[in-house]
Amino acid sequence: MIRSDEGTEYINKQSKEYFSSKGIIHGTSAPYVPQQNGRIERTMRTLQGLARAILSQSRLPLKFWEDALLFVCYVLNRTLNTRNTEMTAYEMVRKRKPTLQHVKLFGCIATPLKSKVGTKWDERAGEGILVGYVETGKNVIIYLPDYKNGTYVTVKHYDILEKIPQRRIATTTTSSSTNNSTMEDEILEIFKERIPAGENNDRVLDTPEPEGSVQNLSWAEDMELED
Repeated sequence: MIRSDEGTEYINKQSKEYFSSKGIIHGTSAPYVPQQNGRIERTMRTLQGLARAILSQSRLPLKFWEDALLFVCYVLNRTLNTRNTEMTAYEMVRKRKPTLQHVKLFGCIATPLKSKVGTKWDERAGEGILVGYVETGKNVIIYLPDYKNGTYVTVKHYDILEKIPQRRIATTTTSSSTNNSTMEDEILEIFKERIPAGENNDRVLDTPEPEGSVQNLSWAEDMELED
């Protein structure tokens, strides 16, 4: 038996045909009485609370709420709880013990390795944000904010910098002509402004070009020329 509210995602022709073909009884709760469906309501409250927490920690905008919710489900399905103290939900279905050793922080910096490059001088990796894992396997889902105005990619080969950017991204943009940046532009600013661990936080990463037409080659003085 399956119990739900009277939402249209359950009360429709396709769902009725599926329940009937599988011999499943579908019961519904009364309108505005979530107490009749208490277990799932409590589960949803737990999921939403955890998703809200990791979304806040990651400093990502609200548009990533679905990714945060799926990330939480991925982890909870592989952990024990008060009802299932001896076997996880993953083990019940897959018949093998899960592992969480590969799981990293939601929203941390991730660099997917490119499988195809043009020349030997082309970049071998991009830069994005870790937002999830594929349910069947250990492939990861990475969001690339600087590719086609924001793109999700699923990759097997990647590197993780388990660090959350220091600045929170604004969730709204103004209509002023002096500030018309999009949400994706603000995500890109994370990478420009992040400070490597152990260095002075007051250091300016984007230094202006020197005045005049003379190129600054002071870096060459520190190099040792081979004979």
